[in-house]
Amino acid sequence: MVSACLIKILPETDRSSEELLSCGNCCNCTVMIQNNEQMQHLRKQVLVIDDNNSIRHLLGSILSKDYDVVTLNDGMEAMAWLMKGNLPHAILLDINMPRLDGIGFLQNIRKSGFFRELPVIVITANEEDDLVVKCKFLGVKNFLTKPFNPMQLRDNLKEIFEMPEVFSPN
Repeated sequence: MVSACLIKILPETDRSSEELLSCGNCCNCTVMIQNNEQMQHLRKQVLVIDDNNSIRHLLGSILSKDYDVVTLNDGMEAMAWLMKGNLPHAILLDINMPRLDGIGFLQNIRKSGFFRELPVIVITANEEDDLVVKCKFLGVKNFLTKPFNPMQLRDNLKEIFEMPEVFSPN
């Protein structure tokens, strides 16, 4: 478990096309958010984190009609992607993955003042009661078990995006 802030420290330079934000938990970190057209488009972006290529492909196919979908292999890749200044509108997260599993990823983003409000839906084959409770404690919006109903997933995302307190990187 990582106890330090995970946001990369950026050098203090003139960044006219970028915005620097602090995580709010420590005094020595900033994250760069690029103010480009990609970040300002109207389609919501969903980050899919799953080590199973078939699941990533399936979720990409299901969701790409309505959302911009980014797929990554594990929590470590996802943390690196976030620290580059990428901010999805929602995350679909598997639990059992190599390197950094879903619980470790959740713990890390919830420690961050900047990423802690990102809405997360867990999609996993593990449906143990203690795991569901732990995920809810870590702020997971919904918990779906594999195999999952694609319509239920779409409904869950729609509910998240209609909530007024949903995190918005725009």
